[in-house]
Amino acid sequence: MEEKVDKKPFDWNQGIQIKVTKDKLEAVMVIDAKCDEDTVEPDILKNALNKAKISYGIIEELLLDISKNVLTFRGSSLTIAKGVPSENGIDGYIELLRDDLDKKSAPLLLKDGRVDFYHVKDIPTVLRGEEIARKIPPVPGKSGTDVYGHEIKPKVGKDPRFPVGKNVVVNQEGTSIYALIDGQVSITERGKINVFSVYEVHGDVDFSTGNIDFVGSVLVNGNILTGFSVKAKGDIRVKGNIEGANVEAEGSIEILGGIIGYNKGNVRSKQNLKASFIQNANVTVDNTIIVTDSIMHSHVNAGKMVSLEGQKALIVGGLIRAGEEVIARVIGNSMATPTEIEVGVHPELRSELVEIREKLKDIAANYDKSDQALVMLNRLKDAGRITPDKEVIREKLESSLNSMKEFKQHASIRMQEIEQILQDSSNARVKVGANIYPGVKLVIGNEIKYIRDLTSRVIFYKSDGEITFMPMR
Repeated sequence: MEEKVDKKPFDWNQGIQIKVTKDKLEAVMVIDAKCDEDTVEPDILKNALNKAKISYGIIEELLLDISKNVLTFRGSSLTIAKGVPSENGIDGYIELLRDDLDKKSAPLLLKDGRVDFYHVKDIPTVLRGEEIARKIPPVPGKSGTDVYGHEIKPKVGKDPRFPVGKNVVVNQEGTSIYALIDGQVSITERGKINVFSVYEVHGDVDFSTGNIDFVGSVLVNGNILTGFSVKAKGDIRVKGNIEGANVEAEGSIEILGGIIGYNKGNVRSKQNLKASFIQNANVTVDNTIIVTDSIMHSHVNAGKMVSLEGQKALIVGGLIRAGEEVIARVIGNSMATPTEIEVGVHPELRSELVEIREKLKDIAANYDKSDQALVMLNRLKDAGRITPDKEVIREKLESSLNSMKEFKQHASIRMQEIEQILQDSSNARVKVGANIYPGVKLVIGNEIKYIRDLTSRVIFYKSDGEITFMPMR
């Protein structure tokens, strides 16, 4: 008879291993391959987890499956617990509210397919007090939990610092950047946000730049070429020449070279203008024009003074108007080139007077014809024989004649006002430091004098209703 040997029970303390991943987010249970048990109590499996200090994310359903059929899982590595990873915070950032900062200048494509190479350059500009950039705050993130039940702290999103440059300010809340001045928005080194009051063109204003319209001042290191325009709310400074271009500044204009107008283009300043020379150009300035060399064959208007200060200081040809004074060494030339100098009233008033007189001429030429036509149409209407089409014409004529009458009334009053200003021009002067030649026409106020003889070093002025002169000291 064979002796019966008792089966040695499986040692669950040695037969279950718990392994944890490096990030502590996963616990793995390994059942020894030698296990020959069909089932196991769930508490034995939980006890193994307890000894390993696994307390979070235990997969209870899997524990039950293992306990009911151990043989199926022996020798296997089973994920028995899962933690929850943390969600890192998101860094905050600075949002530019100007989407034109990184745009490249490109020609404008017209509707018909042609390209406009002269279109206004897109300059990112802001006004004082305008919001330029805004802080987008960081997202804080969420904590996680590992299989030991410990908190996993997230990486905190960084709070961005404002890259404050020149002429900008951060508000008290620290949430936005605002412009301190009107100007050009520019991102410089290290991403700093700036507002510059001067827009700089490093070469010529040409097809590479297009036309320029800027809220501040403009500095052109080269020339402004024919056909292009530069407008500025501030000053304009040109290191080269203005060549047949349209240039307009609400401040002053300074040209280190000169103005070559080619009888086209206009230069306009609401303050002062300074240049080396003006040639075949149209120039209008509200205050003072200073030229260091010459003005030749140009139409020049200054609200106060035109002064030529260099060794040459020559005016030849064209029309020079100034509200107060014209100063030059030489006016005209030995060939008696027609040259006209007008002082004593703001040029705009003279232009206004000319426009009023021209319009009155037009009215005088058309008034009688229109009046006669209206009389005829009124007779047709009174007789009840006017057609609808002629009634429309009658009403237009009546309205036009009323407008003419009203303009004549206002024009008469305005002309008297301007004439009074022209008469009161006792302080107006034309100063000649060297010679003034025959061929020059002087207008002071409402008086005219033609220079018949070469005259030297004199000051012309109006006295007792006529233009006279005195020696220059």
